[in-house]
Amino acid sequence: NVDRFGCKVFLIYTNSCAGGMIVGTIILTSEATSVIKVGLEMWKKLLPLNALGNRCINGPLVFMTDDCTAERNALQECFPQTTLLLCIFHVLQAAWRYLWDSSHGVPLKHRPMLFCEIKKMVYSKNPDDLNNSYNKILTNSLTNEYPRFKSYVE
Repeated sequence: NVDRFGCKVFLIYTNSCAGGMIVGTIILTSEATSVIKVGLEMWKKLLPLNALGNRCINGPLVFMTDDCTAERNALQECFPQTTLLLCIFHVLQAAWRYLWDSSHGVPLKHRPMLFCEIKKMVYSKNPDDLNNSYNKILTNSLTNEYPRFKSYVE
């Protein structure tokens, strides 16, 4: 999210019985890891000691993010005990964008089939299914026609 002045707006949500509840808003002038980290450190100072399930400065058990490397690095630096998860929607959105970017060389007719293979991995029911789907996509003859796509998956 960007406001009219070009500042980046980061919303921090938690789950509740009423749905998502905002527990923090950080407005930054940059999406650099160092800037996000400063914002997160300031946010931590505002929290009462019993916040985040009595974990306050340790942070929540889990953060779910989109695929923003700077954001994920800042979270990992500020909350090293927190597990970082990627949101399924954002993983699939990133894969979709990758496939539809013509500079990656995947023709229109093959994009849906390759996207389906990624979806099979993402929606795996257990680690064995994930490994099978991953190995299948890497050995798929269609995947092997596009080495850049194969590298993307790896």
